[in-house]
Amino acid sequence: MDRRAGRLTHQRTWRPYEERLVVLDRLGSRRNPGGVRASYYPYGEERDAIVGDDRDKFATYWRDGFTGLDYARQRYYSSRSGRFLTADPYRASAALTNPQTWNRYAYVAGDPVNFVDPWGLIIEKVEWSSLTPISCVLWGAQYSGGLCYLYAARFLGEQRLTATQYGGDLRGVSKAGSKLGRRFVEIRKVLVRLKDGLAKWLVSGLVPKLCQDDLQRIGVGLFQLSQSLTAMQILSGVGSAVPLADILPPGLQRAKAAERNILVGHRFGPRSKTRAVAEWRGTRVWINPRDNRAGIGVDDYERNAALLLHEAMHNLGFTDVWIQRALSLDDSALSANISERLALNCF
Repeated sequence: MDRRAGRLTHQRTWRPYEERLVVLDRLGSRRNPGGVRASYYPYGEERDAIVGDDRDKFATYWRDGFTGLDYARQRYYSSRSGRFLTADPYRASAALTNPQTWNRYAYVAGDPVNFVDPWGLIIEKVEWSSLTPISCVLWGAQYSGGLCYLYAARFLGEQRLTATQYGGDLRGVSKAGSKLGRRFVEIRKVLVRLKDGLAKWLVSGLVPKLCQDDLQRIGVGLFQLSQSLTAMQILSGVGSAVPLADILPPGLQRAKAAERNILVGHRFGPRSKTRAVAEWRGTRVWINPRDNRAGIGVDDYERNAALLLHEAMHNLGFTDVWIQRALSLDDSALSANISERLALNCF
């Protein structure tokens, strides 16, 4: 049981020292009760009642085998009628601005798709948008044996970042109360959680075949890429004083960067559209906190996941041209076509 989330995540079986992982959907419903795949109608009726009751089933509720009712801690719920059997004892749950809550027997104000009521007292908005393997990863949920804990994820708390974590130079970014600094902190929290989730996902056995084929063409292994993501350091590119030549692969670009004394921070000016710069054969990745495309909106997660995979390959020593040619992409175009390809086939 995850006590903080109030939801079941492991189930002890009759075999000594064996645990069965629990698959939960976005409402907290058990999708594998008794090890059998299950699904439910919006108000909790089972589509195929293959498994018996007396276990956790719909929306975190325990389903009683004798009555068929769901135990909602403070009262009982009937999935057949889509309503509670007794009135809501918590008077404050009735909102003047929402007449649907005035019905004290109604389940989640008539919206079982977007709300849950785990305690039988007050409705809560569902936190995740869909049940897919990538949605588990993007929210930091854990994988093991192809199963996923959708309710295990929580955002990291506020952190104080050191100069090293920011990229070695805090100029223009980390001033107390700086809007740009706060934005980087938020982006970094999400990307750190995302990269760690991706590292687990790569070795979970759930990577799509098309994605595996692309990685094989590039010449990078799943475990190798997972290790790169685990070691990755996410830093702010704004104001970074690291010489660009120190992180580029040998070649003309590196020579020009050294000759002109270009710094990593120069790649992230006010008008820059660069999303990220990775250290070749290293662990560091600098991101652009000014770029909305690197933001923390839900719609950006898959794009950011593809970006992290892309930059992790650079950390392993693969160049953009190598990756583009391996995937039969236009190597004269911007490297954004790599991230777009990964987003398409991997997520």
